[in-house]
Amino acid sequence: MKDAHEPERRTLLGGAVGFSAGWATITEFPGAIPAVLLALLAMVCVWPHGRRATAMTAVRLAAGALACAGLLMAYQYACFGSPFHVGDASEQAFAALHQGFFGIGVPKLVRLRAILTGQYRGLLLIAPILGLAPGGLAVLVWRRSSRLPAVVAVLIAA
Repeated sequence: MKDAHEPERRTLLGGAVGFSAGWATITEFPGAIPAVLLALLAMVCVWPHGRRATAMTAVRLAAGALACAGLLMAYQYACFGSPFHVGDASEQAFAALHQGFFGIGVPKLVRLRAILTGQYRGLLLIAPILGLAPGGLAVLVWRRSSRLPAVVAVLIAA
């Protein structure tokens, strides 16, 4: 027998995903990339339940994300006088923020190598077991559910 609260649960979870994605983006703007991937995954997972469920989930996703966008814009207005002024644009001391899109550019393999294996705080030198984490996560998700979450997990890690 189908649970009578299932549609409400789906839309509630849609709102939670939207709010979490929005909050991650407020905290760190590059978090928008995995946030969009997770929102798309949520929509794909709801799609088989029909148009109404998909539409309600999309509305809740958007409402959660827009609530966070509103908070961010209120903060930026209070601090900088404009809801569209990003705080990083005022940074003078760190010149790398003025390259690319607020410091986000094309990844460079030499930097990845320094982050992972560099002598100064190389992630895999400090905690080598973390090198197995992305593969383990992908295998775990691959075995337990559909393959789409595994693909999204690998894309986010990449």
